[in-house]
Amino acid sequence: MVRAPRVAESPIQFECEYSQTVRLALGGHRRAVDLLIGRVVGVHIAKEAVRDDGLLDIVKIRPLARLGYYDYTSVESVFSMIIPNADAKNKPGLLAGLEGSMARFHAERAAAAAMAVAAPGEPVDG
Repeated sequence: MVRAPRVAESPIQFECEYSQTVRLALGGHRRAVDLLIGRVVGVHIAKEAVRDDGLLDIVKIRPLARLGYYDYTSVESVFSMIIPNADAKNKPGLLAGLEGSMARFHAERAAAAAMAVAAPGEPVDG
């Protein structure tokens, strides 16, 4: 892990290793901005931020989101929208991992890949 200072009040903290800097030219009278790219090597999550089912309690932790201008927002409610007809029968693997289970993600992706293998000369649905 990276030995870096963290914000104690933050319920979720990421440890990152620097990878590279990409300079983006803005043109005109503006110079440029730098985009720093890193790799997450550790995640720290406070116990209070996790619900009984193991998922994050988003409403409780109220993460901030940048909107633009000088504006930000925080999450006050959560709702789900599941892709219509995206079950294992109709579109295997499409929802894999979206519910938070990496084991299910890998299992459904493998099943979808196995179903995508067609006999020679047969089309494969994408």
